[in-house]
Amino acid sequence: MELLGVPHRLLIIALLMEGEKPFHELADTISPYISHRRMYLIMRSLQQAGIVEESFYHKRLALTEYSLTEKGEAFRPVVQAIHS
Repeated sequence: MELLGVPHRLLIIALLMEGEKPFHELADTISPYISHRRMYLIMRSLQQAGIVEESFYHKRLALTEYSLTEKGEAFRPVVQAIHS
């Protein structure tokens, strides 16, 4: 739960509940509130915690997509409770 205390992490998890998303799409959605560098650091911490996983959809350009892991899906009830 300590991970959720950092601003924007819960928002990122909520966005990924809609399905796999490329980094640029997540960053564009949140960009008025956060820099791309900060977004990158948050994604790394979520990945290290096993909440999100990264996959490359264009290896040559190093374009990445993120999705929730099984551990990340466990946050669904928390996000739904906050949204209702």
